[in-house]
Amino acid sequence: VDSLGNTDPMPASYPWVEQPLIEYGAREGDTVLVNNPPGYWVAAGRPAIVIPYGDENVLLAAARQFEVRYVILERTNPRQLAKLYHGQVAPPELEYLTTVGSTRLYRINQLGEGR
Repeated sequence: VDSLGNTDPMPASYPWVEQPLIEYGAREGDTVLVNNPPGYWVAAGRPAIVIPYGDENVLLAAARQFEVRYVILERTNPRQLAKLYHGQVAPPELEYLTTVGSTRLYRINQLGEGR
């Protein structure tokens, strides 16, 4: 159960998230950070690692460590990411792309990299 009371372990949006990722430049084999990596793999066939428990700085550190360029942010992520999910913080490395259902997609850019 997340902080909003949702209990769905795999959002119905997972199968529909893949096409926008491709449209925004994700290549086959690019790994994503997501709340439920096995569920995402089953739904989309894309490699995924879990979003770590922590705030956006921890998220970005994991992305750098594992060379991840895309984040799939859901309501069921750690509460420390609630401000990011609701658009109340916007680290310069995170580029908001779009929303699919209640799932928000971001691209991770290095500072100075074009949006």
